[in-house]
Amino acid sequence: MRQDIILLVCIVASLLGTIVTIWILWAFRAFGRDDRNRYINYIVDGADMLALIYFPTKKKVEFVSDSVSWLFGIEKKEVYRNVKYLFEEMNLPMGDRIIENFCKGELLLSDSKEYEVVSGKDQSIRKIRMKTSPCGKGRYLLTIVDWTMQYEMSATLRAALDAFEHERADKQRLVSFINEKMQQTENEVTVIYEEFFGMINEVVEAGSPLNISAFSINQLVQEMTNAVLFQAQGRKQKFKLNLSVTSEMVFGDIARLRLAIWNILKNAISYTPRGGTVALTVKESERKETAGKEDRIEICIIVEDTGIGIGKSFMPKLFQPFEREDDPRVRRVRGNGLGLLVVKTIVELMGGRMEVQSEKEHGTCFTLYLEMGVEK
Repeated sequence: MRQDIILLVCIVASLLGTIVTIWILWAFRAFGRDDRNRYINYIVDGADMLALIYFPTKKKVEFVSDSVSWLFGIEKKEVYRNVKYLFEEMNLPMGDRIIENFCKGELLLSDSKEYEVVSGKDQSIRKIRMKTSPCGKGRYLLTIVDWTMQYEMSATLRAALDAFEHERADKQRLVSFINEKMQQTENEVTVIYEEFFGMINEVVEAGSPLNISAFSINQLVQEMTNAVLFQAQGRKQKFKLNLSVTSEMVFGDIARLRLAIWNILKNAISYTPRGGTVALTVKESERKETAGKEDRIEICIIVEDTGIGIGKSFMPKLFQPFEREDDPRVRRVRGNGLGLLVVKTIVELMGGRMEVQSEKEHGTCFTLYLEMGVEK
């Protein structure tokens, strides 16, 4: 089961790269040069991918996507001058077979290879997948996908599942859990299994490539408020909303943001006693002007509750998979210890950060900081 899930993550990432490459080849043949370049830029910008079209007999770079700058920190104009500049800046071996065949124009069929390189202004270690393909009339297409995040997510998932197996072997936590729940009705046990594997699926989905689109933060927050208000009222809790976002539309992954907010709000309501208070605050910081088509703003999402709080001794384990605090009130709440891991994974995937403040018996405050694009 564990190997199957990890393999599935890798297969999905590989298929995505192949599909995008096919789109680029189709665009190359179907459009004029200006339209083609705009279309290819549109495709690769949403896929963490670099695309380059090279005419080896003329030693001429005919196109390189805008993503070469923001994805790898490489000067686009320098790549146009000399294709080898791209490989040198990414610390790729010039003598490598696939690179050499691409530069010399000796490529007959599509070829691909994975590398671990040190690149970017921060000189970080990245996992990349390079693919070369003939695209007609003596030209070659090169695509480079940065799949570092997917690789790290696979490693996180692997660690999570390893931890699960270790817990099962050493403490028989899962066996005890199942034996206890088997005393309940068949329907209740079915719900427990569905929730457990649903959370595993959320961990896998949280690390897949981002799906960037324009959406309204205000509308999303109102929808989330309506979704949880009924639960809060059922527990006689007060729910407060403070919404102060002036930008009408932002660019981001709405599905993942919805999942992150839902998990935090669900935790706050679940661990706050009857008569307590849960507050959701969403606000934006001052706009940062950029040289691109979009400006940037920082969205701050704060979820505060007057619940049971988190003990200091448990804080280091807060984001570890399958960990739950040894407190009878925690055990009474159905859960698998994966919700906060999902939130943390999503926030980091979106380039943000997360802070937690809590005191036993005095409630908890989760704060998410996410930088998002807005139209100029």
